[in-house]
Amino acid sequence: MGGNESSDLVFDLQFYIRKVFFKGFESTFDFPPGIRHGYIKALMFLKMEGPSLMSKISEKANLEKGSFTTVSNRLIDLGYVKKIQDPSDKRAFFLDLTEEGHELTARIARAHHAYISAKIGVLSEEEQGMLLSALKMATVLIKKCEQ
Repeated sequence: MGGNESSDLVFDLQFYIRKVFFKGFESTFDFPPGIRHGYIKALMFLKMEGPSLMSKISEKANLEKGSFTTVSNRLIDLGYVKKIQDPSDKRAFFLDLTEEGHELTARIARAHHAYISAKIGVLSEEEQGMLLSALKMATVLIKKCEQ
């Protein structure tokens, strides 16, 4: 497969996944005041992965380290996240959800699941299975490219 075709497909896929499964959801969910897109990503990665180093969450949320410091401080100020110093490296900090953060991310996850179910509900059962298989395969292969 040519590089141009691969590049075009990657950009197209990224655009549609973001548009169909995330952007639309963000416009339908009643987020608390002060919560923006980058904050949501950080919160949801913490929900999925548990306490994580700030550097790992900033990478997953696709935010530069300096920008992420602002995000993490805002989430701490809002009471959704707490900062824990790494006992083995005094320069490193973990982030973890507070009880309020767990409650918010659980609400977001339930609503997002329902939103995605409604989106893919327009597909036949066979098409839904094909989409799920394609997404699983794409995830495995993309992770392999990361090596």
